[in-house]
Amino acid sequence: CIEFPTEDAVLPGEQEPYRAYLADDLSLDCSTPEYATAQRWAYVLLFVWPIGVPLLYLGLLLASRRSIVTHRPSPLSRATDFLWKEYEERAFYWEPLDLVRKLTLTGFVLINTQGSKQ
Repeated sequence: CIEFPTEDAVLPGEQEPYRAYLADDLSLDCSTPEYATAQRWAYVLLFVWPIGVPLLYLGLLLASRRSIVTHRPSPLSRATDFLWKEYEERAFYWEPLDLVRKLTLTGFVLINTQGSKQ
C-alpha cells in the first residue's frame, strides 16, 4: 500500500492525515473490507499456485504412470499427455519439476526487483 496525504482522513493520534491505497490499483483503499478480502485471496493463491499446481501435476502423473510406461493409454494418461508426451519415457515426471524451477526463478526475480522503479 502507498500512503497519500489527504484532507479528509484524520486518524486518532496522527498529526498528518493520510490514506493508503494499493500500489497496483489506486482505486482500492487499504482500509476497506474489499482490500482485506483481496489480501486473503492473495495469500490463498500464493500457496495454491506454486505448491498446489506442481503437486497436482505430480499426482496426475503418478496416477497414470503405469499407462505411460507400458504404452497402454488410459483415459487419464490421454488427458494428461500434455505433461509427459514431450519427454523420454524414463523422465515422464519432469514437467512438475520444471514448473517448480520456473516458479523459483521468476519468484527470485520478482522479490529482487520489488520496490525498484520499472
